[in-house]
Amino acid sequence: MALQLPPETPSSAARRRELYSNWESAASIDERIPELKALARDGRVLMAWVREESEFRCPNFQFDGQSRLIPQMKPLLELLRGPNGLTDEASQSGWLE
Repeated sequence: MALQLPPETPSSAARRRELYSNWESAASIDERIPELKALARDGRVLMAWVREESEFRCPNFQFDGQSRLIPQMKPLLELLRGPNGLTDEASQSGWLE
């Protein structure tokens, strides 16, 4: 059974914008971490597609103060992709790309 998401409302859209507003674009991170796309393909970094901005953004919590990816990201993303995490049926909003 496919996951059914609730319809978007003005308040849910505003909350989503608030959440990603402080996330850095993948393009700007790529200037400091040229291997960012390879890290994403390897399942070591979380990138979310932001439809309104037509770009990928990266939540800040996965980087340390020196813009290095924290080592906990790979096991966390493995859990999300595993049998008890999100499945192929769930909407992943572009975060696996």
